Amino acid sequence: MIGDGTAPNISGTYDTGNFTAHGYDNATIAAISTVFKKLVLIRKVMADLYTAGYPADAIVLNAADWATIEIELFTTAAGQALYSVNSAGQPFLFGLPVIQAIGMAADTFQVGRFSEAYMVYNREGVVVEMSDSDDDNFTKNMITLRAERRLALATEKPAAVRGGDLTPA
Repeated sequence: MIGDGTAPNISGTYDTGNFTAHGYDNATIAAISTVFKKLVLIRKVMADLYTAGYPADAIVLNAADWATIEIELFTTAAGQALYSVNSAGQPFLFGLPVIQAIGMAADTFQVGRFSEAYMVYNREGVVVEMSDSDDDNFTKNMITLRAERRLALATEKPAAVRGGDLTPA
């Protein structure tokens, strides 16, 4: 989610140019209670993506934000779950899987057609090398292993992912 783009690190999906800001402000969703604003915003962004020809395939949230949504919106005052939003352990919201990403900052989100927005390019397959030629390795009867793979993540369609503040100003 959050990569700095400085070699050898890749740029994250939340970096400028790799997604489109959702464009909603608090006034747009002001008539709705605070508890439901996050859900309404996510659903509006899903509709915008669908209209643009990118039906969303996932929602990315910080784990704390997802916990807030689950606790505040889907649990009664008596602590009873109104309904389950999980399918075989995978959280779902509006029919889409919710990805709880530790790299996503609190109170931010992304919704998108991630399968079209980004492409992983494989520059070099997995390379594994072994050696015992180091004097220390030879005398201790040890082998050194080195493995690497070269990949690149490219943003192909930034309009296919939208996100921003989960509680817009």
